[in-house]
Amino acid sequence: MKIENVHIEKVFEHWWNLLPELHSSMGKEVLSGWLNSYIKGIRPRVMDDTLDGTDENLEELLRLSHFSGINHQLYFKSLFLLPQAFQDYTKSMDPSSSIYNELDDSRKIVMDDLAGHIGESFAITRDLLQKELNTTATLLRVTKAANSSLELVTVLRTISDEVVLALHARACNSFLFPDPEKVGYYIILDDVTKEGYVIPDPPELFGLDALQRGEPVMCYDAALDPRTDKRTVAFFNLKSLLAFPLISKGRVVAAGLVVMNDYHHFTQSEIDLVMGIANSGALAVENAGLHDTQLQLAIAQERDLLGQELHDRIAQTLAVVKLNLNYLLLHQPNDEMLSKIQETKALADEAYQDLRDAILGLRFLKATDYKISDFEEYLSTYGAHRNVEIRFEIPEKVFQSLSIEILLQVGKIIEEAVVNSCKHASAQHVWLKGDTGEHGFWITIEDDGIGIDETKLKTIQDEHFGIKIMQERASKVDGVLTISNRPDGGTCVKLEIERG
Repeated sequence: MKIENVHIEKVFEHWWNLLPELHSSMGKEVLSGWLNSYIKGIRPRVMDDTLDGTDENLEELLRLSHFSGINHQLYFKSLFLLPQAFQDYTKSMDPSSSIYNELDDSRKIVMDDLAGHIGESFAITRDLLQKELNTTATLLRVTKAANSSLELVTVLRTISDEVVLALHARACNSFLFPDPEKVGYYIILDDVTKEGYVIPDPPELFGLDALQRGEPVMCYDAALDPRTDKRTVAFFNLKSLLAFPLISKGRVVAAGLVVMNDYHHFTQSEIDLVMGIANSGALAVENAGLHDTQLQLAIAQERDLLGQELHDRIAQTLAVVKLNLNYLLLHQPNDEMLSKIQETKALADEAYQDLRDAILGLRFLKATDYKISDFEEYLSTYGAHRNVEIRFEIPEKVFQSLSIEILLQVGKIIEEAVVNSCKHASAQHVWLKGDTGEHGFWITIEDDGIGIDETKLKTIQDEHFGIKIMQERASKVDGVLTISNRPDGGTCVKLEIERG
């Protein structure tokens, strides 16, 4: 038997009157239309009690409620009151009438549907709540761990570990930072260069996109995305990628890269979680960067003060000694005294020049901010002081992938070799060359000086403090240092470092 529309309308009127809170949020016609569809949809189950399953109209009501801005509490209250509306309408009917039985059967199915629907809704709500709690715990963990350190690499490692854990990713060890002097620079948490990989310079467009736009960018297949560096994709067999910005106080401070194990479609919830982790640690990244800057400034100031003190005290004293020696030379001393004065003056001249070079190094080279441009300028200025032309022809890519520890050792080897060429080899020109290869990189320091007696090189190495120091520095970075004569005259110092 079919329930006539007039009875459905009466049930609705009773239901509507029980829900005054809905009157300002949901249109009466909309809710009436939904109830009509719902009751007609459950009719087959009234006729055949072997059929089961919650009617999809309940999901439709939930969608309508969300669209109308009705909260969960009012939504569930409206569902609980629907069976009451059936009872209110049928209480004046004859319990033996067919329409009473039809409506009562419909009421029972509604109650069964509501029980199942509410149980499922509570389970979904519970899962969502648990997910929110897990997310909150992750963000709190990131915030606490990231802000407990002022070491930039430690902060980035915290963010990386949490992102990998959240997405079950393969890796997240590459972070791109803005740089006012060029497009950007990388901080790599794991030394991938040991495998023979050369970091892209300039940075690839994929990471730059996230850094410059301040929005996450993703690709399903890295090999097909025009923004990725294809050498990198092939080297690491990259598949799906997600680049995400780290935003602090509305400013992008860096961008990270997530590498997935396989092809993967990133969901919005995954992207939101990664952005939550990134932004929870972004302030710590910015603070760590500021700490490094302040540390560099403090060290630079101390070096300047030390250089100034050397200049004010020792350099001026040596200058006075030189003046006094020149004065003695003018007064025609005897031959023996003349020889001693000239010898002392030569030593004072050399000490004075060495001191000037040391002051120059203090002002140019900063241990925490070892920039190749500064190093090149320092060598050029040093050569000018010694009337030697120094040509720096080493491409920046040779130094780009090196850790600061290796870079410092390599820089000191180059510095010592250049000093030897200028001071001891009577060179007029010094050439610095280098390049990267499949297994590592090499650097040569060549001059056009007097050369070296290779048969005596072993003895010289034992006795010559500078050569011994260079070899020790090369050994510290697993490098090989060789010294030989150039075919065209002069000396060649070659440093080779393999990537293990």
